[in-house]
Amino acid sequence: MDRLRHAGAIALALLASPAYADHEHHQHAPAVQSSVTASIGAIAASYRSRLYEGDYQGGSLGVAWARGRFEVAVRGLAYQIDRNGKTYRGFGDTMVHGAMRIFERGAFSSGAHLMVMMPTGAEMTGLGMGHWMLMPAAWASYAQRFVTVSGSLGYARGIGGKDAHAEHGGGGAWPLVEPMSFSEITYDVTAMFPVATSLALGARVLGAMPLDDDLRAICAARISWRAGRLETVAEAQAGIAGDPVKLRALVSTSMTF
Repeated sequence: MDRLRHAGAIALALLASPAYADHEHHQHAPAVQSSVTASIGAIAASYRSRLYEGDYQGGSLGVAWARGRFEVAVRGLAYQIDRNGKTYRGFGDTMVHGAMRIFERGAFSSGAHLMVMMPTGAEMTGLGMGHWMLMPAAWASYAQRFVTVSGSLGYARGIGGKDAHAEHGGGGAWPLVEPMSFSEITYDVTAMFPVATSLALGARVLGAMPLDDDLRAICAARISWRAGRLETVAEAQAGIAGDPVKLRALVSTSMTF
């Protein structure tokens, strides 16, 4: 697949929740090429947790660099959140992401990635975790003419601050905008079906299995549209088990250079 499709997947990863970040790693051309992708996104959601209820809106900026089997990316977010009737504004945690394609044969490819969450968000208002988070994972993708199926399985672990994490979330996932447990197994499966030359529709199931809390799961419908170097990806998500998110909408537009 061309590097524009690959870059579009990175763009959604920059927008999506780090616990559920989407990694549709596609095949590359034999020649080693480099690309830079800039993305801008928006998010809106309603939520209900053990202690808090409300909604939030946010915007994201991200940049990614890919060359051959490797890619790196960084993403930042800013939010406005309503929490039990009070409004707060601020930055969320910053995500740094690195990935490598390890195996490729025909339509199948697989590899590994590592995310690091930097505690730049305000944990007291539900916008940040208050501690670092490491998230290694394995991913795989199978791309055919009529469907592309991709998935990832990983482990997320906080570094320090476990007591504070549990206290903020009332013993559950935290923060409100990017809910995660201090230690959990993460999963993500996506299927995309091309319906036109530049348009694809699909479905996604994503979530986590915390080691000390209830299973979390979200289902989503998604659409991607590409025109030249520009790609727009959107998702409509609904929490189906355990997750504070009730409904969430995400959209990201990226340009590859």
